[in-house]
Amino acid sequence: MAHEHVSDASCPADHSAVSIRLLQQPSEISAAFPVMQQLRPHIQTVEQFMSILELMSPPAGLYMLYGAFMPTAKVEALGLPVQSGEPSQAGQGSSQQQGILGITPVAGEVCVGVLGCKLEANLHRGKHMYINDLAVLEPLRSRGIGAQLLAFAEDLARERLRGGWVVLDSGLQREGAHRFYKAHGYDMPGYVFHKQVGRT
Repeated sequence: MAHEHVSDASCPADHSAVSIRLLQQPSEISAAFPVMQQLRPHIQTVEQFMSILELMSPPAGLYMLYGAFMPTAKVEALGLPVQSGEPSQAGQGSSQQQGILGITPVAGEVCVGVLGCKLEANLHRGKHMYINDLAVLEPLRSRGIGAQLLAFAEDLARERLRGGWVVLDSGLQREGAHRFYKAHGYDMPGYVFHKQVGRT
């Protein structure tokens, strides 16, 4: 499944502006792990997270991971505990240090949302952007951060593809996410089927 953990509020009363950028440095990717782990709880450690990303990202794959960052002082003012120091590099951290509560700053900012996507083409839709992951740190949902990430993905598709589609899938139980996407103009034309045929 694609993304899920976003707010179902289309017009949040408390709009929190963030800066969104491509994550390339290990420290930035590590800082995104607490957000991604809320969406992908089966990924237990930052080392596992980094190893999977190596398989998905260029040159091995086409996946791009973006982070939404907010100043540390603003995050602390909202009542979230922020650890001192920089996040651990891959191979140095632990699941306890980098878990859901392990929010650590990077250059005075905290990663509060993630967007994972890739540019694709197929016979059905032609060129399009597929959103694999879209998540916002749980205490900061309903503040417009998910909407900013989604708008960023759409702008990126317009720039890179000169049009086309933005495509994603969502679990049947994610009714809040469905309301969110419908409020932003997304249709739900069908179902996604999958079957496990072996273990890797």
